[in-house]
Amino acid sequence: MLKRKASVQLSPSKLDEVVSIPGNKRPRLTPIITVFERRPALNVVDLDDSAPSPLEYPWMEWPWDDDDDDVDSLFDELPAVRDNPAGTVQAFGNVEGVVNDDDDEEEDEVDSLFDEPAGSQATCPSAVPDDAAPSSPATIVARRTAAPIPGLYFDDLCPVPEELASSVLAQLTAQYFSRPDGPNQIMLFTRPSDSLPAPLDALLATVSDLFRPSLSKESHDLLFAPRGDGCARQAIVNRYAPGEGIASHVDLLGRYGDGIVGVSLGAGCAMAFAPLEEGKGDPCEMWLPPRSMIALEGDARYKWTHGIAARSYDIVQGENGSSERIERGTRVSVTFRWMLPGAHVVGDA
Repeated sequence: MLKRKASVQLSPSKLDEVVSIPGNKRPRLTPIITVFERRPALNVVDLDDSAPSPLEYPWMEWPWDDDDDDVDSLFDELPAVRDNPAGTVQAFGNVEGVVNDDDDEEEDEVDSLFDEPAGSQATCPSAVPDDAAPSSPATIVARRTAAPIPGLYFDDLCPVPEELASSVLAQLTAQYFSRPDGPNQIMLFTRPSDSLPAPLDALLATVSDLFRPSLSKESHDLLFAPRGDGCARQAIVNRYAPGEGIASHVDLLGRYGDGIVGVSLGAGCAMAFAPLEEGKGDPCEMWLPPRSMIALEGDARYKWTHGIAARSYDIVQGENGSSERIERGTRVSVTFRWMLPGAHVVGDA
């Protein structure tokens, strides 16, 4: 029997304090620094079958319209997908409704923080049979330079300083990823007047300085400058073990604004890009080495998908036209985004 699970962290000063919401008690989710844990394994909290799932709150008030065409969840990012997850149960099953513990009846409404509406191109990992084959091997040679996509910025010759990268990685690992059965994704939300935890603020400030010489003032301001339009910062931290990836996607149009910044900590990986419209560009993969930075705006943010294939290695462009196979290690990605005005509010303020 599948068990549903939700962990909601509410304390801005004690980010490791998990608050469980039993029965019908209505939670008050404050928009200070709200951290949501999400992970594919369903073995952290076993809920009483007779009690309503804490994932299902049809009375929750959201800062957007019910008929929003985008994925109707703050949790648009997908849990990591294993290369060969045979014998494991992945998180929250079919995207057409909440995972049903007791029967196969389909639910007509999306009534979970974690669910996505039917018809969404994004899919959540679900249970995989023992004889499931691993994903396709690498067939595209990943380039080491920026892909020719308008609005994509990348420079692996000027990485995040090793000391800072190691420090941030160590703090994130100790804070969020120290338990073997713990989450592999953490989302942090702030109000427009607040800031992210100190390690992430320091990382973002350094990335801003490193990108400054290669960006126009307009692009740099879009990506990094404090905004007076009510937009709040959001950070998502994903931990990828070798063999894990994430489905190709465009970050939610109804939740997040233009300007996305990503940093790779630990190991590197190849990121895949593809145009939403056929004939508007060639799909490609780009190698993101350890401590590298990437930024998306304009077309790169809105008109191209990005994702990571679930595999244990990448084929990467080498010198003199050759290629090399690079085995993946554990990678932690930190992504900074701007939330649209009002999207930082969840429930009662």
